[in-house]
Amino acid sequence: MIIQDKRLDNFGTPEYSEPGSGGFVGDTLLVNGVQSPYVEVSRGWVRLRLLNASNSRRYQLQMSDGRLLHVISGDQGFLPAPVSLKQLSLAPGERREILVDMTNGDEVSITCGEAASIVDRIRGFFEPSSILVSTLVLTLRPTGLLPLVTDSLPVRLLRPSCSPVRRSAAGISPLATIRASTPAVGSAAYRYHGAAGDLGALDGARRPPAVVPY
Repeated sequence: MIIQDKRLDNFGTPEYSEPGSGGFVGDTLLVNGVQSPYVEVSRGWVRLRLLNASNSRRYQLQMSDGRLLHVISGDQGFLPAPVSLKQLSLAPGERREILVDMTNGDEVSITCGEAASIVDRIRGFFEPSSILVSTLVLTLRPTGLLPLVTDSLPVRLLRPSCSPVRRSAAGISPLATIRASTPAVGSAAYRYHGAAGDLGALDGARRPPAVVPY
């Protein structure tokens, strides 16, 4: 699922205005290029792959009926065990894989906060808005076909024959130690001057030189 916020004109054509200091944000939520999509799923565990492809908007994903989202993977790979959350934060460029329990057969939706009010929608006709008109991400509609054989949340995501992966206390693989082949020959210090939204200056220059001697 590729999640993006866009700004559309009266003909449905995407508009891209000059972003401010916080980056570009739109008022229309699209998933795989579609607004308010739905998918028919079997009763059982449903696996979804999520990608926040927005320029600067962070999403707080949750189920419309309050059921848990079970996170099984992220940018660093599979987690040692599923993590159950009521709300999942997804930053721009971030990926997650989740499991959703659909064994009860009830239709449910994934949402991302509160939608724009009537006043905000009217204001959006006259000026660009950063408030989403609809916060519906995806609707899951169970069909009752091909249920999974498991009745409980999978606790192991890798086959037993796979080699175990070492994890740190935070659940992320430890970084490898990098040793320089030769010692450092010098150092440099830079000072950045500027305010929010300003290009700023680097050591008094508006643009850094191609080669900085030190």
